[in-house]
Parts: sequence; C-alpha cells; structure tokens
Amino acid sequence: MTTLAWPTLTIRPQRADWNLIAVTQTHESPLTGAVRTQALPGAYWQCVLDYSHARAADVRTLWAFVARMQGRAGRVAVPTFGNLAPRGVGGGTPLVKGGGQEGTSLLIDGCPASTTGWLLEGDLFQVGEYVHMLTGIATTNGAGETTLQFYPELRVPPADNAPITIRNCTTRMMFMADQQGTSYVPGPLTPFVLTLREAF
Repeated sequence: MTTLAWPTLTIRPQRADWNLIAVTQTHESPLTGAVRTQALPGAYWQCVLDYSHARAADVRTLWAFVARMQGRAGRVAVPTFGNLAPRGVGGGTPLVKGGGQEGTSLLIDGCPASTTGWLLEGDLFQVGEYVHMLTGIATTNGAGETTLQFYPELRVPPADNAPITIRNCTTRMMFMADQQGTSYVPGPLTPFVLTLREAF
C-alpha cells in the first residue's frame, strides 16, 4: 500500500508520546534466579498523538485520514513531533558514504567541514523511510565526514549517496489497532487520539 502523507491540519498535537521499543530475549534460571538478557534486532518506534484541542474542520480531516488508512492495513509518514529540528549545528547536504553499511553506525559525508557537535545525542536523522536516534555526538572532519552512532539499527543497508534528513524527519507507521476514532463532547473542541507504531 502507498505510504500516505500526514494530514494537513491547522494544529499540531497537544501531546505526542514517543516510545522506543527494544526487542530482547530473557532467560531466568529456575535454580538460582539469575537473569540473562540478549538484545535482538527489530526495535521500533511507537507513538500516541493527542489532538484533544481539535476543532470541527480538523476533526473531519482526521476522520477522512482514518478512513484512508483502512485500519492497520495503511501506512503513513508520521512527523517526529517534538523533535523536528536537531540540537546540533546541522547544515550541509549529508549523504551516505559507501553502500552496504549495516548495524548501528553509518559513515556519511557532505556535512560542514570541521564542525564540533554537528549532531548531538538525542538528535534524529532519517535515511529512507526510517528514523534513528543519535547515541553519541557526531563531529565532522576536514572533509565534512563523520560516523553516526545510533539506535535502532539499520533495517536495510542504504545505497551510496542516499540522502540523510536531519530536519522534519518522518517515519513510516501503521495504526496499533483497527479501531481509531473520537468521542463527541459538548463544546467547540473534540478529542481525537491516534496510536501508531513503526511499520517495516
């Protein structure tokens, strides 16, 4: 199914809850009670977007969006509300440097040269349809190169020269449940809450 754009509204969410869901495997010894855990691939983003301050026109737009999504069958590019711009210096035209890269680090170029704190811990970047969070500070060298350290891991090795987005990132998501909607309450505002998770 085609990935939809986020609906155009007159407001942003009143509240946006973002959670990064890790995938782990746990074994507890029945003899000693010792617990061992192992990280597994497949971590994903989950969000709750609260439009409790929506007025009639925005509510109709959200209803139409819910209908277009067809429950969990739909996919949508959700803006990373609350973290749309980096805290770091940013700038440049960052690109993946070298194809076939995997894991939780990525060599890129096209950044401003010799820039300390080009991106900072907690900043987001997007490559393809997926969003990742920096786990370390990214400082560029004299050639405008840096290695990003991040989580979750790359789902697909990006192509050489694939663009890196550091502002207004969006991540491909789906509804958590087929049932999405609102409740009528008297007054000019209508609460509309959407729950989504990353789709891949």
